[in-house]
Amino acid sequence: MPSYQQIRQLTDTEIAMVENILQKYGVFCTPIFVKTPRSPPRTFGSARGTLSIVQSQGRVFMVTAAHVVQDNIGNLAFSPIGPGWRSMELNGYDWRYLNQNENTWAPDIDIDLAVAELSPTESALIDPMRIQPMLPASDYANPFVALISGYLNKKHDRRAIEIRARAKPTSYAVVSNGIQPVIRPPRAKPDPPIHVTFPFNRGDVPYWEQRDRVVNSNNAPQPNGLSGGPLLFCGSRENEALNRSPVVIGFLIEQSDRDGTITAVSSDVLYRAVGPIAKQ
Repeated sequence: MPSYQQIRQLTDTEIAMVENILQKYGVFCTPIFVKTPRSPPRTFGSARGTLSIVQSQGRVFMVTAAHVVQDNIGNLAFSPIGPGWRSMELNGYDWRYLNQNENTWAPDIDIDLAVAELSPTESALIDPMRIQPMLPASDYANPFVALISGYLNKKHDRRAIEIRARAKPTSYAVVSNGIQPVIRPPRAKPDPPIHVTFPFNRGDVPYWEQRDRVVNSNNAPQPNGLSGGPLLFCGSRENEALNRSPVVIGFLIEQSDRDGTITAVSSDVLYRAVGPIAKQ
C-alpha cells in the first residue's frame, strides 16, 4: 500500500462535498450510555462509546468495539435508537465477540469488534433513520474520501438527548489511496483487509460538530468515545463524485497521535464472520 505521505490531502472541493453530505444526512450512529450499579437512581448514564446499526442483504446488525461491551459487563448500557431518540437497553441482545481465532485469522490480529444480529421483530423497534447501508470495504480499491463519525465521551447526556430528541456527533474527514487485499501465504487467494488505516493528524484534519465545521481550533479533539463508530465511504477522489448517500465500510477501533493514524476494522470482517444464514 502506498505510504501515508503519498496521499493527497483533502481539497477544498472535497471538504465542501463532505459538508454537503453532513448537512443532508447529519447523523449516522448513536452514543452508548452506561449506568453502573453504584449510580444514583436518577442518573441517566455517561457516554462510553458509539453504536453503529447497519443493514446489508436484508440483515440488520448492531456493531461496536468489543472493548466497549466487555469493559461494561455488569453495567446497564443504553443507546437512543428508538423513535424520537428514545433510549433502549442493549444488554438483552445476543452480542458476539469476533476474535482472532475465527475463520483462520492470524492469532496476532486484534479485531476488537462486537456484533449483535437483530431479528425482524427486533429491528422493527429501531428508528429506521438509525440504520445505515453497509457494503464490503474491499469493493473500494480506488482513492476515496470517507467520514468517521461518533460521540465524544465528555459531550453527551442521555437525559438531554431524550429531551431535545437529537444527539451531537463529531465527524472527521479522511482520505485513502484505496482498500487493497492482503496476501497471506500459503492461501491461494488474497484476503480482504482486516484493518484499514488512514493518516490522521489532529492539527489539520477537517472535523464537524453535528453539521457545523469547526475551524477555530488548533487541534481536533481526540476521538475518545468514537470506538465502534462507522467509517463511511463518501465517494471516489478520481471524479469527486461525493453527492451520494454514504455507505458504511468499517468501524473505528483506535487512533494514535504518535503514529498519526486512525484505524477501523473493515466491514469485510463482519461479512466473513456472520455467514450466509440470516437470523429468523
